[in-house]
Parts: sequence; C-alpha cells; structure tokens
Amino acid sequence: MTTFRQIQQRANELQAERERLVKIRRDAANNDRMMTASERAEYVEEWRKSIAKQLEPQFAALREEARGLAASTKRRAANARPKLDPSSAADLVRTEHAWRNSVLPQLERGTPLADALRNADADAVLGAERFAESWLRANQTRPAGLGDVAYGEDGRWRRPSDADGHAEMVAAAIAGRFADLTADPDDAAALRASVTVDSVITPAIDAYISEAESRPRVSLDTSIGTHYALGAADGNAEGDAA
Repeated sequence: MTTFRQIQQRANELQAERERLVKIRRDAANNDRMMTASERAEYVEEWRKSIAKQLEPQFAALREEARGLAASTKRRAANARPKLDPSSAADLVRTEHAWRNSVLPQLERGTPLADALRNADADAVLGAERFAESWLRANQTRPAGLGDVAYGEDGRWRRPSDADGHAEMVAAAIAGRFADLTADPDDAAALRASVTVDSVITPAIDAYISEAESRPRVSLDTSIGTHYALGAADGNAEGDAA
C-alpha cells in the first residue's frame, strides 16, 4: 500500500531528476565559449521552464495520489472502528454507563484522557467520544496531551489554540484507543492518521510537493513541518526528517 512517506520520496526523486536535467543544460552553456553570460543565463532559464513543464504532470499525479490516499485513509478508519447507533436506546445507555463508571472517575482525578482510555473497552471509548470534549472544556483550561503542531490556513505551522485543542486531543485519544483495539496494523495506522489527515497531513504533503516542483531544495520550515505531519500519519512524531 502506498504511504505518504513514499509520495514524499517520489517528490524528492522528481525534484532531483529536474535538477539533473537542468545541470546538463547549464554545463553545456558553461562550456559554450560563444555565449555571453547573459545568454547562458537565458538559455538555462528557458530549459528550466521547459523541463518543469515536462515534469508538471508527474507532480500533479503525486498531488492527486495524496488526495486519494487521504480519502482511503478516512474510509478505512471509519470501517475499522466500532460505531454507535444513535437510535438504539441500548447503545446510548450502555456507552453512557461505561463513560460514567470507567472514564469519568479517572478524568476527575486529573488523569489525561488518553491514559484514562488505556484499558477501556469499545463501549467506554464510545462513551468518551460522546461526553469527553464537553466535560474537558468545562473542567480544564488547557487540553492535556495536545500535539505540538497544526497546519494553519495561512500555510504556516503553529501550535493549536486551546479551542482547537480539545476537539483534536479527544479525537486523537479516541482513534488511538480504537487503533489499540484492532488486530490489523493497517487499520490501526489508518485510525491514527485519520485524525489529522485533512488538517495536517494532506496540506503538508501538498506544500512539500509544491516546493519540490518549483525550487532546487525544499525549505527547512516545510521539511520540518512535513516531518511532524508524517509522524502523525505513523502515529508518532519520530522518523527521519526530510
């Protein structure tokens, strides 16, 4: 199965191929003693544009593949997790009891939600999904276990605000526990990635591809941001930086 890291690597390979082809033309211009400096620069620039145009469909295909992977990740996560039937009185009563008896007492003692769910069964996790965010908003000034980065609408990396953080933290804790409960590692990876695939992972990959397409090197800021985003896709923030 294709991964976001593989898409990133293929963007790197396309970038390297573009620079290799440009270097061939630059070397040819530098070795042509009939050209002036301005003619060499113009010659190389024209070839750079031509080579970029040649590779444009391949970069576009990478973006489309990333969007498709995001959609399939969310579908797989939705199919892999237990579900609550809101029309079932039995489901509603059972999950509320599990929340009150198993999860809520731990939160009241100050235990972070992810830790409170560490040994929870599916009913307790579904109960936390129903009630945890509103309880945390009412009882905590800052979300516990909040991730370090999010991808803002302005294209810059930022720390999530407290308002964003409660929902994000609850979603991550729920998905993380459901991932622990599944026996399929691919389902588990999809569950963990699904929380940030739209807000963090896909925008980061898109920004990375755009810079790989247009620049000789991807900026350090974008590389670091993509590193953290793909850590989210893997369920952690580890791994090699781009």
